Amino acid sequence: MRIWIDLANSPHVPFFRVLANEFRRHDHEIVVTARAFAETVALAEAAGFAPQVIGGHGGGKLSGKAGNLVQRAMALASWARGLNLDLAVSHNSYSQILAARTLSLRTVTLMDYEHQPANHDNYQPDNHWTGVGLPVEVGQSHGSA
Repeated sequence: MRIWIDLANSPHVPFFRVLANEFRRHDHEIVVTARAFAETVALAEAAGFAPQVIGGHGGGKLSGKAGNLVQRAMALASWARGLNLDLAVSHNSYSQILAARTLSLRTVTLMDYEHQPANHDNYQPDNHWTGVGLPVEVGQSHGSA
């Protein structure tokens, strides 16, 4: 399986380094993109990733963030088209999710802040897994179960 990991922020690097090693251990191929934001690219390179750097920070204003999200999603989709990827994996990379949807690519994403309203809109796939140990009511309250 060809798995695409998108590193949108610095804390994603150590998290996905462990997962990438596990994926490789099971004979999956990993391709990595990274956003030029904070120390993400430098950390990714130091961790042994060879990321394709696509996009950067959209600034502090909502309009800049929204525009950047769409522009980066388009750039990611363009980059990924024709790579025969099987799965897109990220920690809340809205741009990767949008790009993957445009390419009809299966997506796994993780989030750790349930109070971000965009997360509720973003996580409405056909099949939704809310996680081990979460009460059904948690998923239902966020429209996912």
